[in-house]
Amino acid sequence: MIGKIAGMIILGALAAVCFYSAGISNSSHDSQGYWFFLVFGMFFLVPMALVMINLIAQRSKVFKKVYDKLAGTDRPETVRFVPHSFMMIVGTIILICLLSAAVRVVITIVKIVMGRV
Repeated sequence: MIGKIAGMIILGALAAVCFYSAGISNSSHDSQGYWFFLVFGMFFLVPMALVMINLIAQRSKVFKKVYDKLAGTDRPETVRFVPHSFMMIVGTIILICLLSAAVRVVITIVKIVMGRV
């Protein structure tokens, strides 16, 4: 229980910082930064809301029904095979992109150090 509350506090603080940064970006008319920080804030806010609903569901029957619908615990579980090849391909593509970006940064730094820029 304490761990869930601590996690909610951390996620809430991260979401607040992201939303504050989105507000600063919006006031400076930076629409890309605004949407970037807004989406990151939602990434932190959604898990916090789910944990909050879980904690409230332990005491309230109404929220217990809501939590069961969200978590999918109201229906019987069936064992299914989910192919993971698509996720592995996507992960490999992301890894290749990150490595190529890192190599490009290293090449640029080497050029700057050698005075070729």
